[in-house]
Amino acid sequence: MGTPKREVAIYTPGELSKLLGKLDPWWRPIPLFASETGLRWGELMGLRTDDFTLGMKTVTVRRTIIETTSGRTGNGTPFLVKEYPKSRRSLVLGLSPAGREAIINLIAARKLGPGDRLFSMPALRTGVDGKVKCNDPKRSQVWPTGVPIGRSYFRERIWLRAIERSKVPVRRLLEPGQYRAIRYTQRLADAAAVASVGSRGDSYDNALAEAFNSLFKAELIRNKGPWRSINDVEIAAAEYIDWFNYRRLHGEIGLVPPAEFETQHYSDNPVIEMAGTN
Repeated sequence: MGTPKREVAIYTPGELSKLLGKLDPWWRPIPLFASETGLRWGELMGLRTDDFTLGMKTVTVRRTIIETTSGRTGNGTPFLVKEYPKSRRSLVLGLSPAGREAIINLIAARKLGPGDRLFSMPALRTGVDGKVKCNDPKRSQVWPTGVPIGRSYFRERIWLRAIERSKVPVRRLLEPGQYRAIRYTQRLADAAAVASVGSRGDSYDNALAEAFNSLFKAELIRNKGPWRSINDVEIAAAEYIDWFNYRRLHGEIGLVPPAEFETQHYSDNPVIEMAGTN
C-alpha cells in the first residue's frame, strides 16, 4: 500500500479576511494579489509597474526574484533577478476590476514610477506621534527600484504574527502557484461543491487537475498567445475544450475522442434499473 496523501489545509475566505485585517496596509496587497494572479513568491517580487498594461487590465510576468546567499549573488544581497529566457513565452494574466483598482491605488499611494518594483520592503520612518510608519519603498544602490521582500521575512515577521493576532489556525503559507485558496474555496462554496484535495477517485485530485492544467497552458495559453483581452482567452478556452472532448484523439482510451469513448462505454454497459421495493 502506498502512503496516503496528506490533505492540505488552506485558508477560507473568512479566515483570510481576518488575517488581512491584522496586516499593516503596506503588506496587505501581497496576499490579495497572490490570490488574484496565482503567481509564486519570486514572480510576485519580480513584478514592476511597467509590466502592467494601460488601465491595468493585464500583467505580463517577465522575471522572478531568486533568494540565495549574498556570497553567491555577487551583489551583497541575498536576491538575484532571473529574467525569463526569450525562447519562453511570457505569462500574461488578466486582472479583475477589483484587482485593477487595488494596483492603481497601490501605485498612487506609494508614488511608484516607471520600472519601480510593485512589492518591496518599506522605508520605515517615525512620525511625530512616535509610531513607525510605512509610506515609501526602501531603495538602495543595488536595488534602486525597490528592495525585494524575502519570503522567510514575510512569513516569520509579518504573516505568522498576523495569524497570532487574528486567532486564525496556522495553515499552509499562501503558495498561490499551487493553491488559489480564496477563489478556489469561494467558487466551490457558491456551487455547493465539496473539494477533497489529494483524495483518490474524485475530480479535485491534485495529479489529475495539475496534469490537465499543464497541458491546457502548454497547448493553448502559452503557445497561442499573447492574448489581447480576457474575452479572447474565454473564447479560445471554449473552443479548446470542445476540440479536446469531441475531436482530439486520446491514446489512453484507444485513439478516440473522450465523448465517443463515453458514448461507447454507456452503450456497452447499459444502466440496470433496480425494481423498487416496498
